[in-house]
Amino acid sequence: MLIKQITKQRDAQALNPGVRIFIPFFLQQYIRAIWFWANRMHILGMQFEVNQVTEHLAEIWNETMRSEQEAAKVSTEIIKAPEPFKKDTKWRPWKEAIMTYLHSKRGHAGLPLAYIIREYDDPLPNAQFATTHDQLVASAILQGPESNANNGIVFNLLQSLTFNGPAWA
Repeated sequence: MLIKQITKQRDAQALNPGVRIFIPFFLQQYIRAIWFWANRMHILGMQFEVNQVTEHLAEIWNETMRSEQEAAKVSTEIIKAPEPFKKDTKWRPWKEAIMTYLHSKRGHAGLPLAYIIREYDDPLPNAQFATTHDQLVASAILQGPESNANNGIVFNLLQSLTFNGPAWA
């Protein structure tokens, strides 16, 4: 559809050089959705081909993008950062509190920060996920600019909660 729109306007521009190409808003949304999809495929380390791009794919990912943006607007202040790790702090509850906190916080590319400290570096083959959140935590690649930035955020958090305490080492 986008190509048809651009081709029509290009042909009109050839007949009348003063005509500018105008891309309607809904097509701009589709372009953003396809970019979002391609970026998500890259972050999950999944292969994709240009022939997969269709109007239907754009519609689906436009809706996915909107729903994720809406979910990100919901206040995540309900879950507070854990208290710093001190001498009398129990490890297991503190670790669970950190994991819960990192699941509630989003980093670069909208990724839940919990993926940085997941148990396995590589995604488990043929894993099935109940939610997109679970898929992102289990499968986001641990390299590249998003991962580096998110790793820094998690490191700074852990450093601030363990510095000068028994867990620092």
